Amino acid sequence: MNKILSTSSAITLFATALLTPGVAVADSNQARAYLERAASNELPDHAFTRQPYAGSLAAAQVVYRTVRLQAGIEYSFLAACDDYCTDVDLYLYNRTGQTLFDSDTELDDYPLITYTPSTTGNYRLQVKMHACSNSSCGYSLGTLVQR
Repeated sequence: MNKILSTSSAITLFATALLTPGVAVADSNQARAYLERAASNELPDHAFTRQPYAGSLAAAQVVYRTVRLQAGIEYSFLAACDDYCTDVDLYLYNRTGQTLFDSDTELDDYPLITYTPSTTGNYRLQVKMHACSNSSCGYSLGTLVQR
């Protein structure tokens, strides 16, 4: 009888664990899928220059990515985030991060910047997770050029 109760208790605990919502986890894969869909819809004549960056950030956290850009080529920078994010911002700086060239700080989760550098070199992109309802949110960031 004790073995039956133990098995029954284990089944009840397992079923409860399946039905109880777990802690939400940042999903950079979801953010990457959203980024690819947004790029296809908003920039259909563009292609990614390299694999998009992906990661996770808590609200108010930032991450910097360095990109090498060629003079005279128009680049589009697009970011996206997962379902727990409602606002992510994007900034483009010179290589030292001292001069802001452009930004998208609209209240949205698909910031987009278009920029044509006058000089070839390294530039810094900053992604800021402005609003995240989870302990962290997944994000993805891509650099695109016209095909």
